[in-house]
Amino acid sequence: MELYQIETFITVADEKNLTRASKKLHISQPSVSAHIKLLEDELNIKLFSRNSSGMLITSDGEKLYISAVRIINAVSEFKSLALKLNHIIEGNFTIGTNTDTSLLLLNDIIESSKTNYPNLTYSFIQGTTSILIKKVLNNEVNFSFIFNDVKNDKLQITKLHTFDIFLIGNNKLKSKLKLDNIVELSNFPWILPPQDCPVYNILNTILKRYNIRIKNFTIADNEETLKNLVKSGLGISILPEWKTFVHNNDFSILKLNNFSIDLNLIYLKNNENQILYKTVLHIIKSIWTL
Repeated sequence: MELYQIETFITVADEKNLTRASKKLHISQPSVSAHIKLLEDELNIKLFSRNSSGMLITSDGEKLYISAVRIINAVSEFKSLALKLNHIIEGNFTIGTNTDTSLLLLNDIIESSKTNYPNLTYSFIQGTTSILIKKVLNNEVNFSFIFNDVKNDKLQITKLHTFDIFLIGNNKLKSKLKLDNIVELSNFPWILPPQDCPVYNILNTILKRYNIRIKNFTIADNEETLKNLVKSGLGISILPEWKTFVHNNDFSILKLNNFSIDLNLIYLKNNENQILYKTVLHIIKSIWTL
């Protein structure tokens, strides 16, 4: 029995599909099938049954899956411990980002890592909160920043900060961004975040509370596009507190009292005891002074 066979077993169980598993493992689909067959022959246990949608793990396979994950985590922990004994923490860590890097203090995190762990590198993947949650659950991303809470027993959640919410427009709208002028705000074009973004839910609450009825709107599929559209004067919107807004003449801002959003860090509970995870978590917590 080889470790790569166990890794293939876990990946097929997670993906429930040979094609997706082969892409994730960067090997051919026949190789994936061969790994599973060799493992089934050696164990004399049927691990999967095929159905119209893909690969369905058997009841025996589910029991072995738990042990398989422990084995892979133990091997990773073994390697990390060996590196630690040599005073080396190394590896590439993938982090999902859901907002501007300045808000997430990524520069500080990278600088701290360079100083204390020069062999530790990062890859960053940007996406909405809903997409990043799926990537963490699929083990495609090690850590991810998300807005607001998520209910999932597989995930560990660490609250980093609570941000105020601001109404934003370009620099020519300073005198007009007033909540007591509801008619004016209703007449403005709005730049909306995607519906699967937690900020969208807050925006809906704000619109209902102040009886703002949007007549003209554009949907921006990411935060950078939203900022640029607002900066260009094509509409107004809301975003979490941003240091760059406070000292940036490109924007007019108005704090919305009693509205806020939590920034959380999420990762799989199964991975929390790995040294690399502990190291990166320690770095991030120290930056956020937790």
